[in-house]
Amino acid sequence: MRIVLFALLFFLLITSCSQHEEKVDAPKDESSVKMHIGKMSELNSGYTSSMADWHRFLKCWSSSVEAVNQSTEEGTSFERDGARDVNLNNTAMNLQLIEKREASLKLKFPASYRDFFAVTRGVWLVKSLGASENVSFPSNFLNADEVGLFREVDKSNWESWHRAMGKERPPIVPPDIYYRYGYSENRSEKQDDAQFRWEYIENMIKVGELEQGAVILLNPNEITQDGEWEAWLLSPKSGANRYRSFAELMQILVYQSVKKSGKAFVPSDTLNSTCAKYLNTVATVPRLQFAN
Repeated sequence: MRIVLFALLFFLLITSCSQHEEKVDAPKDESSVKMHIGKMSELNSGYTSSMADWHRFLKCWSSSVEAVNQSTEEGTSFERDGARDVNLNNTAMNLQLIEKREASLKLKFPASYRDFFAVTRGVWLVKSLGASENVSFPSNFLNADEVGLFREVDKSNWESWHRAMGKERPPIVPPDIYYRYGYSENRSEKQDDAQFRWEYIENMIKVGELEQGAVILLNPNEITQDGEWEAWLLSPKSGANRYRSFAELMQILVYQSVKKSGKAFVPSDTLNSTCAKYLNTVATVPRLQFAN
């Protein structure tokens, strides 16, 4: 009887240790965690940049486009309200403008867009680099008076999306499909630009526009754990490319404009070799992606 009892206790001890080792040693599969995100507040945007960082980012962008222009002789220019530089001396006045607009819209914009606006007054223009037809340039960001609800400041474009939707509203995209952001080689984990939530268009904020009817929107319906709003590049040609912050969207725009590429997401090491490195987001610092 003692032998049987000892054998039983030994078996239970070995089983317990084996299970403990499995829990400790099993690597954390971040992709599987990502697939189980149930709401935007479980994600971080990773945005920790300053107005000075935006200044460096935009100066780098301007210089990079001009360098490409000189090497290709494509007659491209890069402008900010008719100027070649960003003036940090006007940030206080610019913030007053956006705060006035926030008051009229009864909302407060996320930090990355406010910082961008503070150094540009919202106006930033990139003329085409002769890129492929998949890249929507030129891009034009709006001043404070033009920023507003998509359905009000660009009614004809907003109505065209409603006509495209038809009479039947598409079903809500489930979380395991919707909350896919960033670069992935795994096709099942990539964002599908056709899989977005149509109902959000009703109260999204337009802050910029691209050629051929594409628009840059901020989505107050989806907010990250660190307070950033989801940002969209909404195009009638390709659907919605969605990002965890306005800053992340801008990192992709700088890549597209300089590299002449229509890629919606690129690896972090690739972004960090461009002007995108001057802004901190999960696109350049992936480990910041998940909320604590």
